[in-house]
Amino acid sequence: MAKRPRSEEDDDFQYADHDYEISQQRSLKKICNRVKWTRDEDEKLKKLVEQNGTDDWAFIASHLQNRSDFQCQHRWQKVLNPELIKVL
Repeated sequence: MAKRPRSEEDDDFQYADHDYEISQQRSLKKICNRVKWTRDEDEKLKKLVEQNGTDDWAFIASHLQNRSDFQCQHRWQKVLNPELIKVL
């Protein structure tokens, strides 16, 4: 079965409105959160990891305003994880 040629109408329906909104939110989150972590954020992150584990960083990030899943994972793995070996 041959594919039909693309039309301009296809381009109009390629992305739904909610896809655009999600993309915008992620972009804004990336821009807005280049600030130092606060003690409150660290404590909240520790508590969330204790309660939920380290398998769903998107869920954890959803409870921390202006922090991405990547930032939460990085903060935990590089700074807060008590299993880290810290060398002075």
